[in-house]
Amino acid sequence: LAEVLEAADRRQDALVEYRRALDMQLAIDPQNPEVLINWIDVVGNLARLGRFDESDAELVRAESMAQRIATPVLTRAHLALMRGNSEWRRSRLSAAVGHYQESLRLLGAESRRIGLGASALNNLALIAAERGDLQASARYWIEALALEAELRPGSINEVRVLTNAARVAHMSGDVNTATQRYEKAAAILAQISRDASFSAYLHANWAELEADLGRIESADAKFREALRINALQDRDCYCTGPTLRDHAVFLAETGRLEEALAQLSKARAVLDGFDNGTIE
Repeated sequence: LAEVLEAADRRQDALVEYRRALDMQLAIDPQNPEVLINWIDVVGNLARLGRFDESDAELVRAESMAQRIATPVLTRAHLALMRGNSEWRRSRLSAAVGHYQESLRLLGAESRRIGLGASALNNLALIAAERGDLQASARYWIEALALEAELRPGSINEVRVLTNAARVAHMSGDVNTATQRYEKAAAILAQISRDASFSAYLHANWAELEADLGRIESADAKFREALRINALQDRDCYCTGPTLRDHAVFLAETGRLEEALAQLSKARAVLDGFDNGTIE
């Protein structure tokens, strides 16, 4: 039930069911490695809701259990990925890279045949770009994009990798590739749900590209579409603050100062509502 709810983008409802399943498993057989799979779902769901401190606390509990029981390699690799995500949110890039590489090491040859490996490659690509190593980032993207197209075509996971790869292509100055990737991601999302929460992230980043290309009306429309989608979510997505901030900068640069200041005030209010002060 939790998986169905999450697939329908009902993240808050999914969290309730994930927790219920976890509590049931802990009561029945706390030594069963299957417990860790549900725990990983809880950790990831909390993070997607922007409840980062809670997510990290649950991850510590899951890691502690994994040390006490016979934990399958795939589950250990998934926990390493989750720990990498936690370190990355705290801007501990070297630690995050180490955990992602550990996840791939644990998977071995399987890392090139399952979605978990694609997720690790996606994150390594983003961190390489953040560090300014665009060549390494491009190498990771080639593999991550090929994996998603093979393993999970037409899925939200493929949309996520396409969008992030488009961002890095934009950073590298390859606007044609960036545009193509955004267009492909949007086409997939149109088949899934126009109002899927990730669509907000896609449109906010695509708006940055459109602004740089001087397509002012298109950029403004994409920023506003991102904010419209975020407003539909269970709570303010932690992407809302940065989107409001970036839209404010765009508005200021195009001469709409009063609206820009109003957007900045909204951004501050949104970001102050989250429990992880390192988001912005």
